Amino acid sequence: MEQIILLGMLGLYSVEDIKKKTITIRFLWIFGIMGLGIRLYFHNGGMPSILGGMALGASVMLLSIMVNGKIGMGDGMVLVVTGIYLGGMGNLELFLLGLLYAAACSLGMMVLLKRKRTYELPFIPFLFFSYLTILLGVSL
Repeated sequence: MEQIILLGMLGLYSVEDIKKKTITIRFLWIFGIMGLGIRLYFHNGGMPSILGGMALGASVMLLSIMVNGKIGMGDGMVLVVTGIYLGGMGNLELFLLGLLYAAACSLGMMVLLKRKRTYELPFIPFLFFSYLTILLGVSL
């Protein structure tokens, strides 16, 4: 059930991030509270795992502040919630795979489309594809 909820959340926010370049925080709270309830009720990893997963998202939010919004605050908020569902190591895997996909896409755009280096890419769709990769068990 957690996998379906998380995949749905990342899918919805991917579309919103592409279209609006922003996300709706109200629904993120709902997904986060649902994740906490599910994880605590079923004792999947406990609080240390949840807090470890959330720490990565909090770090991205702090980095967003430090670079004056060059990295989206919403990306960090989404990573806080994915950390609730995936725990520390799972969230780190999701994030690093998302960075790999974003780097490959950026490189492709620079080479093939001759885009400027300052082009902004929404990051949540890369998290969505990363999670799909993880669910399908595709190894790189």
